[in-house]
Amino acid sequence: MSGDSDEFMDIQYVSSMATKSSDVVLPKIVSVVEDLVQQDVGLVACQKVIHPTVKKYLRECDVLTIDRLSVSHIDAVQKCTGAKKLSTFHSQVSDDDFGYLSDVTHKVLFGKSFIHMLSPSTNVVTLVICNHNESSVDELKNVCENAHVVLRNILVNPVVLRGGGEIERELVRYLREQIDTVSCSVLESLGIYRSHFLIGANAFVECLQIIAGKLDISNASGMEADRSQHETHK
Repeated sequence: MSGDSDEFMDIQYVSSMATKSSDVVLPKIVSVVEDLVQQDVGLVACQKVIHPTVKKYLRECDVLTIDRLSVSHIDAVQKCTGAKKLSTFHSQVSDDDFGYLSDVTHKVLFGKSFIHMLSPSTNVVTLVICNHNESSVDELKNVCENAHVVLRNILVNPVVLRGGGEIERELVRYLREQIDTVSCSVLESLGIYRSHFLIGANAFVECLQIIAGKLDISNASGMEADRSQHETHK
């Protein structure tokens, strides 16, 4: 809707005066837009820029326009609305091509402008992350992305292991069980005495216990090891 189109690249102009491509493309775009207005469309979203003439006409018809959405954001709008992308100006727009929104509001947060779309049929949710500097925002985005991955994995496989030192406690419990089962043949293949092996293994286990204590943020450093078992959420 910017006023040019790849659909008209094969046209050859024969004229004594300079002919602009927009003179050929723009009337076709306006024709499509007029058809949208007649079908009571209230929102037009475009991946690229919308021509000022088209935007002015839509504004006069009380139609909200959103342009420069980029590839990633236009896909998000499509998922939210359920609409189909208009990839050509030569086909008729049918009712099946339209999407639906229950509400569209303009919100200003921390001096930035946002369009909030509410859909009655999709579960698309937008999380707005704000902070006073970009580095903090990047950290929050990383935390949210990790939380999203964890949540998605839980939905697929509903088993989690507690954090805050619980992983280290689980390793301590497991290693202690394995230390007692090491056979003499294994020690002989390693070329060490059992006493030396126990000193090294116990030192490593004690290091894990120290790490678990440092990571414990719930004042549960005395929690028994068997409480670090996997939890299943139903």
